[in-house]
Amino acid sequence: PGQLTMFVGAKTVECEGVVPQRCLLIKFKKTDSWEYFYDAIAGFRYEEGFEYELLVKKIHIANPLADASSIEYKLLEIVSKTAVAPGI
Repeated sequence: PGQLTMFVGAKTVECEGVVPQRCLLIKFKKTDSWEYFYDAIAGFRYEEGFEYELLVKKIHIANPLADASSIEYKLLEIVSKTAVAPGI
């Protein structure tokens, strides 16, 4: 329970959270559309130019800090890391 597959895109995008930042593009099914991901994935070191399939654990935080997410993602396994040609 709490384990799920997460796909991470090959580039980050500018996004606006509390402050302007760079966001990962993620989706939970290959057929989904990419969405901005404002949080971090504990234990995951992102490298631009690669698409990832990750197995992560979704942890609900009972009393998050103000402006913090109530969900934390923790890396369990990198299922695949695929190089993507520039411009895709």
